[in-house]
Amino acid sequence: MTWRFIDTDMTDGHYSAALFESIAKHVGSGKVDDTILFRRAKTPAVYLGYHQYVEDEVHEDYCAANGIQVVRRVLGGGCGFCDEDQILFFVIARDEGGGVGMSRVVRGICGAGWNVWISQLQIPG
Repeated sequence: MTWRFIDTDMTDGHYSAALFESIAKHVGSGKVDDTILFRRAKTPAVYLGYHQYVEDEVHEDYCAANGIQVVRRVLGGGCGFCDEDQILFFVIARDEGGGVGMSRVVRGICGAGWNVWISQLQIPG
């Protein structure tokens, strides 16, 4: 299995959301390898899930007055806040039946060290 790692360093919320969507489409179509994307927020942002209503989740006036972007994700899920003090990572992988699984994700991040780590923690792999 091959993983691709991308570290964009600091990006704004709109660029990050567009980049995630593009990577997800390309991974899903098999054009690129499964990807782990690392990023940090250049500007604070509130992220909304696909089905959320801005007026129900966000104080828009406060966000506008304080330079906080309001960004809609292509995925569902809840509302979240990110700022420059966080390092974020996204695991973007094809589901080849049975789900991606956390074990596969950790193997992708840790590589060969995974087996040593698991044996030391005595956690079934």
